[in-house]
Parts: sequence; C-alpha cells; structure tokens
Amino acid sequence: MAGGLSGSTAGTVAGGTAVIKVMGPIEYRMSEWSWWYGGTSCQAISAAHQAAIDADEVSKIVLQIDSPGGVYPGVPELAKQIYDQRGAKPIVSVLDPYAASAAIWIGTAA
Repeated sequence: MAGGLSGSTAGTVAGGTAVIKVMGPIEYRMSEWSWWYGGTSCQAISAAHQAAIDADEVSKIVLQIDSPGGVYPGVPELAKQIYDQRGAKPIVSVLDPYAASAAIWIGTAA
C-alpha cells in the first residue's frame, strides 16, 4: 500500500502517515464538474479515511484541506465517521491554505 490507500483516489501514505486530500469543491460523489475543477467527493474521502484506519502501516492520519466547501449531502456522515474514529489513530487537519463551509465541518471532526 506504499504510496496510495487501497481503493482510494484521495489519499497517500508515507512514513506511516496517511495524507488525505480534501481539495477543491466537495460533492457527494465525483462528477465531471468536480473532476474538472479539482474537487473531491465525500465518498472518496470516506474511502481513503477508512482505508487509513484499517491499514496496519498507518500510524496517523492528516486531512490536507484546501477547499471552498461544497454540498451538504454526505458531509454530516463523513464528519461523524472521522469524529467517531479519532480514538483509533491520531487524526489532524491542516488548512493548506484555507477551508470554508463543508471543508470546515470535515476538518473540525479531526
């Protein structure tokens, strides 16, 4: 799994740290629009996060956030998933350089 999170397009692993990108507009599922504008989806972030939680070689998780926010569907569930799994491994958010709206909701769950 070195370099990428199994089954995920949103995360990478280096030195035991999973970096999950929360970039661009956030949608429930990926679409042409989100792909074109460099966005991501709640489903991709969720899959990357779960893969990082499940991976033995991952000791900590970083949410790298650079997003103007996005849609509501999927965000509460994703934030709850992250929040509920904080005890499994250390999870931190890094604003790179900013977060707004749905991105704040996701980031503060860490």
